[in-house]
Amino acid sequence: MEQLTWITTRLGELAAALSTDGGEDAARATSIVRLQSALGNPVIPESFAEIRSGVYLDALADIPAWAVEAAAMRWIRGAALFEGDNPLFVPKPVQLIRLARAIMEPLENQASRLTFLAATAEKDAAAA
Repeated sequence: MEQLTWITTRLGELAAALSTDGGEDAARATSIVRLQSALGNPVIPESFAEIRSGVYLDALADIPAWAVEAAAMRWIRGAALFEGDNPLFVPKPVQLIRLARAIMEPLENQASRLTFLAATAEKDAAAA
C-alpha cells in the first residue's frame, strides 16, 4: 500500500506540473518577451507587439509556464531544436509549442505509466 500512496502522490505532483491556469499568462508573456529580446528583434510599433504577444499567448494557453520558459531558454541556447529550426530568429508559435511539448513528454509518459500501475495495484488489492 505504501507504493500506491507514493504513486498517487506522484500523480498529483505530475498533474499539477502539467496543468495550466489563467494565472500563468504573465509568466508565459515574460518568457516570450525575453525570447524576442534575446534574439534582437527590431523595434516594432507597440500595437503590433501587443498583437504578436497575444497570438503567442493564445497559442501557448495549454502549455504550462515552466515548459514555455524551458523551451524559450533551449531556443536561445540553440539546444535540442528540431530539424529546420533556426535559433538566430524568433520561433513561430508552433515551433515553440513543439519544443515545449517535447520538454513535457517525459512527465506525461511518467504519468501514463503510473496511472497504469495504480490501476493494476488497485485491481490486485481488490482481488486479494
